[in-house]
Amino acid sequence: MLIKKILAALPLSPAPKRLPKQVEFCAGATVHHAGRCGDVLAVDVYSRKRELLYRFYSDGKNYITRLQHPLRDCAALSPSAVCWTISRISPRPST
Repeated sequence: MLIKKILAALPLSPAPKRLPKQVEFCAGATVHHAGRCGDVLAVDVYSRKRELLYRFYSDGKNYITRLQHPLRDCAALSPSAVCWTISRISPRPST
């Protein structure tokens, strides 16, 4: 189970220090033990200028993305400048 308050308190993953010139985005990832959420993968996506764009969290069953710089449509939904998207990961088909 993913709890937004717990996830928002997780520390940021560091952005890579050097990027090739062609790269516009970079990401850092860390697995955290987040109390009631259990083990959570947190992926932080940064712009080339090292500004945090959004965070992705997953416990293996569900995932949440959190936009730090929301798009116009998202800003209309959330005046707090943060927009959450909650989704469920569909199971893989058995072969």
